[in-house]
Amino acid sequence: MVRRFLVIAVSAVLWIGLLPTGASAAVTRWVDDDGRAGPTSCRGTRAAPRSIQAAIDASGRNDTIRVCNGTYVGNLTIKGTFHDGLLLRAVNHLGAEIVPAPPTRTRSRRILSIEQTSDVTIRGFDFRPPTSGRCREQQEVIFIRLSQAIHIEHNRIVPRGSSTLGRCGYVAGVRVGQSTASVEDNRIIDFKRWGIRAEDGEYEIARNSLVFRHDDHTGREIGATGIAADSGGLTVIDNTVAGVSTRSLRPSGTPLMGVGIQVDDRGGTLISGNDVRFVGLGLTIRSGAPIVEQNTISDTAYTGLSVSKSDNGGTVSSNRVRNASAEGIYIRGTATGIQVTYNRASGNRGVDCRDDTAAGGGTAGTGNTWTGNVGDESSPAGLCTP
Repeated sequence: MVRRFLVIAVSAVLWIGLLPTGASAAVTRWVDDDGRAGPTSCRGTRAAPRSIQAAIDASGRNDTIRVCNGTYVGNLTIKGTFHDGLLLRAVNHLGAEIVPAPPTRTRSRRILSIEQTSDVTIRGFDFRPPTSGRCREQQEVIFIRLSQAIHIEHNRIVPRGSSTLGRCGYVAGVRVGQSTASVEDNRIIDFKRWGIRAEDGEYEIARNSLVFRHDDHTGREIGATGIAADSGGLTVIDNTVAGVSTRSLRPSGTPLMGVGIQVDDRGGTLISGNDVRFVGLGLTIRSGAPIVEQNTISDTAYTGLSVSKSDNGGTVSSNRVRNASAEGIYIRGTATGIQVTYNRASGNRGVDCRDDTAAGGGTAGTGNTWTGNVGDESSPAGLCTP
């Protein structure tokens, strides 16, 4: 009996030794620019890395990195499955400021890159791309590629300095491709081209505030887009996209931001509850058959809500469009089979409701069905009623 017990015990030890090292317990790491923090707060006296990247390099699966208040200089990379499950968070919301390192020929032009990993969360940081001094334009502040279940939440991206349209600053706030991710509750200010750009994946973009003011503007229109998405499985909900909010800053009514929200739908897209104002085109659907509902679009220099192509379907419902300098709601091109229901359009310089699709079995000879919409003027007549 004793011999049998020893055999079982030895076998168990050998089996445990074969377990992957990744099964070890998760670790909480601290980062503080004074080199002291932890194990329970930033006031701790234990030695702690001064560099966020050093803590990332030391981290394993499901670890947590807590970053104390301070300014941290350096471009960051999270790459590989060894970092799966990593939570990188500021101890105090926006208390940890991240600034890119001074430029070199080989240094990345992304402040944070996340690649080939999963279940990573970035929370509560203040990203500050500089606009003057020894700096270089950042292509993306946060870049995500070939990753799954990435969460970007409660961060702020805002340039440091006033020359936001100069040689530095940043092109895109968050850019994500070939991934699944959620981008939620972030504030993204004064981007040059895209606030959020999402391509080829499944994404939830929710409750972000994208502000395009550029104090150094010259009054010319800038071809920028608040949210640009070319994807399926997309949810764009409850975001605020705002250009310059004073008409006196837009000579001759010229907007600064070209497009508020632009979507190429590849299936299963919901666009709901967004507030878009003071841009060129408000909300534009260029393909697919998404559900577009309960959005508010106002004070646009061109059309408020437009659909130019659809896959013989989709819904445009319960949106409110007002004060567009052109049409309020405009369905055109090959956009057919759409249910356009219970929208309200008012105060638009062009007609409130317009449908130029080829003759079909829809309302007033169009290719779409218009029901219960409110507006003073439509083309053809009958799409909207006062």
